[in-house]
Amino acid sequence: MLIRQNGPVFGSSNPYSQAGETQITVSARALVSNDHYNGVDEQLQRHTLDTYVTNHQRMLDVNVTHVFSERYSMSVSVPFINSSWGIPSPTSAGQAARADEVGRGLGDIAVGGRAWVLPTDRFKSGNFQVGLGVKMPTGNAGYRDVYVDSTGNNPKERFVDQSVQPGDGGWGMLMEVSGFKRVKTVTLFGSCAYLANPRDRNDTTAGNVNRSPLANPPTTADTSFNSVPDQFLARVGGAVPIGKTGMAASLTWRVEGMPRYDLIGESHGFRRPGVEMFIEPGFSYAKGGHVYAFQVPIGYYRNRFPNPYTGNRGDATFPDYIVLATYGYRFGGKLKPRTNLAPVPAPTPGETFRPFRLKTLDGTEKSLPDVSGTRATLVVFFYPTCRYCNLAGPDIQRMYNTYSAQGLSVVWINILPDEQGQVARWQADHGYTAPVLVGGELAQIQNDYGVEGTPTHYLLDGEGRILSKHSGFRAGDEKGLEEEIKRAVGAVGGTR
Repeated sequence: MLIRQNGPVFGSSNPYSQAGETQITVSARALVSNDHYNGVDEQLQRHTLDTYVTNHQRMLDVNVTHVFSERYSMSVSVPFINSSWGIPSPTSAGQAARADEVGRGLGDIAVGGRAWVLPTDRFKSGNFQVGLGVKMPTGNAGYRDVYVDSTGNNPKERFVDQSVQPGDGGWGMLMEVSGFKRVKTVTLFGSCAYLANPRDRNDTTAGNVNRSPLANPPTTADTSFNSVPDQFLARVGGAVPIGKTGMAASLTWRVEGMPRYDLIGESHGFRRPGVEMFIEPGFSYAKGGHVYAFQVPIGYYRNRFPNPYTGNRGDATFPDYIVLATYGYRFGGKLKPRTNLAPVPAPTPGETFRPFRLKTLDGTEKSLPDVSGTRATLVVFFYPTCRYCNLAGPDIQRMYNTYSAQGLSVVWINILPDEQGQVARWQADHGYTAPVLVGGELAQIQNDYGVEGTPTHYLLDGEGRILSKHSGFRAGDEKGLEEEIKRAVGAVGGTR
């Protein structure tokens, strides 16, 4: 399938990608199909007689998505094909005489844009997205390999089977709709994508011509050349996080296939229209900017449709299961817009941290002495939908759990008033137990504390003097911060 889809960020307090963020995703798809179907009837005799086709489909897709804002993004998808189709030639000789036709190379590149329909600042628990794109005929629709004819003779270079051609030779239009809804800890999701190929048929002869033993096989039949068919894919399911591990499990109903008739234009030429339905268990793991996902759709319903104009039911092979594996990496991302005042020089180590009076979530006023530790205080400036704050958060909580008995205090300070209403849910979702303060003005915080990026961490000693400041967060930064905390509370290097 050439269709791929993006969706919400599962397991995050903010399901949307940040403005300015870029994601590179590498996806692998592999399957073996050798079970023949005519309509919904399995052709078991093909295995009994040892005349079955074996089709190996292998595709690697490299996708780059750039997020212009939380609502709008654009993607380019570049597939690479390495597949084979083989049948005994002659069929009476069984699988020992199977002639493989291998197709490999660059596939058809797709470019498209997506938009969340509802405002993302207000619809954090559910939304739906629409997408529109173009599929370009960059793949070779006339790939050739050397193999024998249907009698097992005359090996020569011929067009490979339609199913393993790297391209289809047509421009296409990609149309997508997807959505999600959070219900407590479960994220429900659904998506539907359709690739419309207006071109009728291409200039590559079909398998019945390519494997003919005739020196000049006729090409007058309607099915003598390959069709350029539409494709479709739909998925509906749910995902649930596994504790606070960054892992999630999913279960999805999936259907994909090729329609009998195209949405736009004629449907001549040779094609194998049909549909297969799957139950798709899956697993994903996210850490830092890295995301790993693995799904195995297991087929339970198969239907080979009749050819559109001949009415011939023919047959086609369908897989028992598909293996899907994905690795993604997110980077970049712009912070929320800064307001009028430019930050003044930040406080430096040795200076006394500027005092404040802010409020807890229940409205109680707190000053710095109210939340300070006896030996050290870690002040974290953040906002709930900050991706990098959420990457750092589990390590901050772990250090708070580890060193609070030795005199460490942690306090979170929300810097964005317009996200104040999300703070309580953010704290509850992540299970953070350190106090969270709200009520500050962004411009004032930037000026008083030199906050130019988030998260910004200030480590203070027991007297409120600044020991260190860190702006931003990358995987591994927690190690250096923890060493500083250890020294501050006397866990290493003696007491202060």
